[in-house]
Amino acid sequence: MVKRSDFYPVATTGEDKGQQIGRKAFQREQLVPIVALLGIGLWVGGSLMYGGIFLREITVCSLLILGVLVMRSESQ
Repeated sequence: MVKRSDFYPVATTGEDKGQQIGRKAFQREQLVPIVALLGIGLWVGGSLMYGGIFLREITVCSLLILGVLVMRSESQ
């Protein structure tokens, strides 16, 4: 009989937990440039389509909020 733990290794030692934390940090580092690129794309697209004053301010505010959240989660 196949056990569930064969497919989902359970973190029992500190080393495994450290590897999981490292993997989460790596995923967050990958996410930041993607979000930044999306924000820049929205900013450029909004500037071209609408003259972009309103949309640009929304984008800048959301990027600032995202940056604060990322810094806060890294400092914990």
